[in-house]
Amino acid sequence: MRTLSMCHGCGRQFDVTGRPAGDRFRCFCGDVVVATAPEPRDAEVLRCPSCGAGAIAGKPDCAFCGTAFSLFERDRTTVCPACLTRCSAHGRFCHHCARPLIGEADVGSATALPCPECPERQLTTRRVQDMTLLECGGCAGLWVEHDAIALVTERARAVARPFDQVAFEHAMKPFREGRRLREVVYRRCPTCLTHMARRNWGKASGVVIDQCPRHGTWFDHGELEQILTWIRAGGEAYSQKVARAEQSANDRIKTVSTVGAVPSYEPVPDVSIAAEGLLHLIATGFRLLK
Repeated sequence: MRTLSMCHGCGRQFDVTGRPAGDRFRCFCGDVVVATAPEPRDAEVLRCPSCGAGAIAGKPDCAFCGTAFSLFERDRTTVCPACLTRCSAHGRFCHHCARPLIGEADVGSATALPCPECPERQLTTRRVQDMTLLECGGCAGLWVEHDAIALVTERARAVARPFDQVAFEHAMKPFREGRRLREVVYRRCPTCLTHMARRNWGKASGVVIDQCPRHGTWFDHGELEQILTWIRAGGEAYSQKVARAEQSANDRIKTVSTVGAVPSYEPVPDVSIAAEGLLHLIATGFRLLK
């Protein structure tokens, strides 16, 4: 049976036939879609599967496009992602809710590469615009090669706003509310299987990613979205500005250390007065000896 899953964020439909129930994948809008095992039902209200118009009682054909309803009664092997009604495989609309049956997006195919988070699962290829990513159907994590991550971060920088504290806090609030502590685990690169390094993206984003220097970066579910939001909100530019100011201060300290000790501002004694007193003391001594 042909099964369609719908993204609740943008309404895009995916053909998930053959994928296990509970499998997760990312929609092009960024939301995560779950492949479900629907329980199909028959429609109570009949609509034309060709144009979506309502059927008229006693009419065997659609009054608007002339399609015979009987043509779509023999192959109800598609499940509507909106109302779960069993529909015709050749229909363009659900004959119960009139939802278009599109199945326009490909959910990708499985690879031989293991997921760094759940090694028992294989990563699946996904084509997003002009990039190819790998994602896990279990944890919804993403594996992104270096060229691809450079491309998406550069696009985020192109639309980044000047840093504003209030706007920045508002943009990052959803990610901070959903943050939870994770056990520190050094994961393996799915390509070379060596342990990856953990680092704080941008040194100030608060997102600790796993990175293989040769092959790519692993992002847990939601981490890539958080990084791109941080960049667009001006976080990267602001952190670089702070880093430059700190480096400048450190350079000044090193310069002073190289020249010599920090100059003292204590008053310097007048050497001439001290010398005059010493001569007076010597003259007095000579007079006493006479």
